[in-house]
Amino acid sequence: MENKQLIIVTGSSRGLGSELVKQLLRKKLSTIGNSRGEVDTQYEKYFHIKADLGTDEGVAFFLSEVENRIKIENPTEVIFINNALNMQCYKEKIEQRDLTGKNLFLGVIAPVKISEFLIEISNNHFKLTLLNISSRITETFIGGLTLYGTIKSGTKYFFEKISQEFPSITSKNIEVGPMDTQMQQDLCLEECNPKSHSF
Repeated sequence: MENKQLIIVTGSSRGLGSELVKQLLRKKLSTIGNSRGEVDTQYEKYFHIKADLGTDEGVAFFLSEVENRIKIENPTEVIFINNALNMQCYKEKIEQRDLTGKNLFLGVIAPVKISEFLIEISNNHFKLTLLNISSRITETFIGGLTLYGTIKSGTKYFFEKISQEFPSITSKNIEVGPMDTQMQQDLCLEECNPKSHSF
């Protein structure tokens, strides 16, 4: 049987997520992207889901659309790449009294829910691979990124252990450092940048 892959990438509008989608589409692989806004990417094999994964409603809508797409594509393998997370200076968030709950939901609860959903529907239907874009920030300190590193540490543990819970699936963390993307050029990691970035 032909191996028909379907790749799901969250946080695909900017940074690494955007670059991943471009590379996948160059290889003519069926790809589902996600972000809170619309994107200009128009390829035959690309399907974009506009949904805020920082909310219960956004995740529910996203999963419904993913399930419909899987029924249409009928893949032999689904690869989920967890990439979405909001990067914002932690001190600035506290000063603005910005709740950390949405970041925790986006960074931990959403990828866990998506993974659990895919595990549930994959049974005897398709091979499942879960990939988490982790960060070297989990191993060091960079001013302003304490919350970001904490969330990344939590998801790193989940993706490290989930394949032990479910031996039939493949799950890996992919650790990355600074990359040559426009978003990374916009970020100043040594100081708190007054802007919020999702990737």
